[in-house]
Amino acid sequence: MAADALVQSWQLPDEAGERLLAKTARRIRYYQRRNAVARASHMRAAIAKLQRQGITVSTLPRCDQDTS
Repeated sequence: MAADALVQSWQLPDEAGERLLAKTARRIRYYQRRNAVARASHMRAAIAKLQRQGITVSTLPRCDQDTS
């Protein structure tokens, strides 16, 4: 999305290109906020579902992620 808008802005007059980039930045911020809200909501719902099943997430053992 951002790269596409940048390339398109090269073909436009300065003012129009700046408007396109600003509009694209607003759209990206909007979707990032929506994704963050959805992620938090999903996490709350998943934890609540596990708690109803008697599972306490904070007491579960964690995997040690060995990156070697």
